[in-house]
Amino acid sequence: MEAQSASATATSVRRLRRELQLIQQSPNSQVAVKPSSSSLLEWHFALHSLPADTPYSSGCYHGRLLFPANYPHAPPTVVMVTPSGRLEVGCRLCLSMTDFHPESWNPAWSVDTILTGLLSFFLSDSESGYGSVQSLDEQRRQLARSSWAHNATDPDFVQLFPELMEPPERRASTAQGSSQERAAHMQARECWICRDVGSEPLIHPCACRGSMSGVHASCVEQWMRHQRQAGGGGSRPRCSICREAYLGQEVRPGLSSFVFHYASDFGGQLICSALLVAMLLGFQDCWRGKEAALPLPASIAFILMFGCVTLHKFAVLAASLPLHRPPPRSPRAQRFHTSDPQKLARNSAEALTTICVLAVWYMRGELPFVAFLPFGIVGVCFVLKVFSSRLSWSSLCVLTRAVLRCLLLPVMLLRHVTLSLLDPRWVLQLVHPLGAGSHALLVLGTLLLMLCSSNVPLILLWAVHSAALALAIAEKVMAARLVWRHTFAWIYVAQLAFFSMYVANTCCHFQRGFCPDRTWVPVATASALWLTCVCTMALVVNWEECVRHYRNWQRQHGVFTLAHRGEAFAEHRRDLPV
Repeated sequence: MEAQSASATATSVRRLRRELQLIQQSPNSQVAVKPSSSSLLEWHFALHSLPADTPYSSGCYHGRLLFPANYPHAPPTVVMVTPSGRLEVGCRLCLSMTDFHPESWNPAWSVDTILTGLLSFFLSDSESGYGSVQSLDEQRRQLARSSWAHNATDPDFVQLFPELMEPPERRASTAQGSSQERAAHMQARECWICRDVGSEPLIHPCACRGSMSGVHASCVEQWMRHQRQAGGGGSRPRCSICREAYLGQEVRPGLSSFVFHYASDFGGQLICSALLVAMLLGFQDCWRGKEAALPLPASIAFILMFGCVTLHKFAVLAASLPLHRPPPRSPRAQRFHTSDPQKLARNSAEALTTICVLAVWYMRGELPFVAFLPFGIVGVCFVLKVFSSRLSWSSLCVLTRAVLRCLLLPVMLLRHVTLSLLDPRWVLQLVHPLGAGSHALLVLGTLLLMLCSSNVPLILLWAVHSAALALAIAEKVMAARLVWRHTFAWIYVAQLAFFSMYVANTCCHFQRGFCPDRTWVPVATASALWLTCVCTMALVVNWEECVRHYRNWQRQHGVFTLAHRGEAFAEHRRDLPV
């Protein structure tokens, strides 16, 4: 256990050991809990001896608790192992105290609290969520009777719960006191977050008394930081129990940090995209034989490097997808697992781009079949895994239906557009000058004008549209009497305008027009000014949303320093006027 729990922080280790001690002192008659022998961050539980008036009374249900390394500042993952007809097996459960809702997590909740809430949710059919299953009572009774045989095939259950290998005789439930009440005198002098005294002194930052009065300032500050990064918490830090506002000082980053954060993120994505394009072009060049730019040994090394990088991306996706699944049990697969949605989106986009580009090159005869075959096989296997946890004929049928839907998508879109054009109200909304639809159509018109041999029509359209947008920006800033529609759609208009500018400056070669000797100069200048106007307009019409996003970013990345209740009160008294 010690070897594999090394990734956990010292706070999480102390907290989990303390909770295990409290559970062993006051066990629950319906819930058995034990940590895994391989990792302290993985606990196993068994729900048994359930009420006789429920279809689960004759069953025993095994589950897992997967704690993050920064527990108790972040919630655990709850996964059921035994089929019950109430909760899905092998799926992260959506509860207010699980990692599905980190914004509502409270570090005062313990393992006992989590399992008590899970048991209440398990026995109640009135509550539902992701991971819950609707079944008939007779089916649930049948699953309850077969749960013992299912648990006997699980090596973790056999090792941790040998006393629950056979169905016990039904016995009356006995009322037991709360573990917090029995051990209140033991917890009164320990931090209620990390459950440790330590060298750091305890402070009393709120009105809580008893076992919830003392806490380490660093524990509260770390919990608030994690809570805000998860999107929870209000504008002012408060105690999660008594709801009294904490006293202290908060430092929030400014506009320069905000701009630097997103500029560095955009720059990193741009560099990754450039490297991907360079590696794709280099991979294609290595298969040209004698016409390749690199010598044979360097080409072989480049192909191996490209294959390793691509396989690493697919390994990350294979270990992390499908979504809402617990991390893999294998230690090797856990190295590739990630729950960061940004990393998953970036790896998915890069893997999809790689497969599509290689497929297009193969169909155009620019890449041999031998070069495309390994990536094609890996891509098909990955898609099958996404649609099913196991590769089977059923997953293949699901994939076939999804491909057919994708093939029929253009027909469905054409039908939807045709029916919409027959509606005069939809047409008026589309061409309204204060809406984003008319400007999107204008941007699409610039793509059509790129087919001309002269750059005059395109530059004139850019100039007229830029002048109109400049007037609209001035009106929005100075008067703000016009009501603009579909403000968020302007973000897509700006992206489409950037694509139009990219195509005009990289793929189009005008033979005549303004500056016949250097037709690219007026095109680059006019397109840059036009894109600036479109992006400025998108920013102006979404200004309130941008400010709201900036305030939320400040709150999530702010640093709050907690003050002792007595010190803060004394400081407040000194600031009062005499």
